[in-house]
Amino acid sequence: MRQRARWLGLALASLVAAVLAYAVLVHTRPGQLLDAEVWSAILDSTPTPIAEALAALARPLIFYVLVPLVATLVLLALARGRWAAAMAATLVAATPTPAALYLRENVLTRPDLGVRGYDHNTFPSTHAAAAFGLLVALILVWPGPVDRRDAGRVAFVAALVLLGNVTSYAHRPADVLGSLLLVGAVAFLAVAALGFRPATPRRPRVRQRSVPT
Repeated sequence: MRQRARWLGLALASLVAAVLAYAVLVHTRPGQLLDAEVWSAILDSTPTPIAEALAALARPLIFYVLVPLVATLVLLALARGRWAAAMAATLVAATPTPAALYLRENVLTRPDLGVRGYDHNTFPSTHAAAAFGLLVALILVWPGPVDRRDAGRVAFVAALVLLGNVTSYAHRPADVLGSLLLVGAVAFLAVAALGFRPATPRRPRVRQRSVPT
């Protein structure tokens, strides 16, 4: 119960953070200016060859790497009886993208406050939501325990996705942040609802040595 309450609290915190990010970074002039400054700083500090490479690899990474990998691991989890992990991973992989698209196209708006950039709402990013959702699903459905190195690798790929979206002028930093928080809310809620428990490392067997008499 305590663990489930903790996941629900984190889901609520992620949702509140997403609402605040939208309210401040999209609906206030200081927030739009801050978003534009961060965007400009990222563009200025990223070499052109790297930006072009990230833009070219971003979408193939999702469709040709992450989707088949997550789908394979979900099937493997089902075969091993890890129903909660498989269902949580499926929800996190499949839900954020249509949710982000619906919110962006039908609910959220972007006021014109005199800040240069797109004149229409791009918050949150559907591409970033898809990538972040698949990366989190990968962690949830991974066959064994996930250590800090594994989490670091996933965070590194997530950072590349962020850069790819921003440096290709597809989205503002605020849009990617909104997607990350949306995925976090969905992930924590799914984990809490399904009672998911991460895999734990197995203790190595200790062989007893015979003592000479």
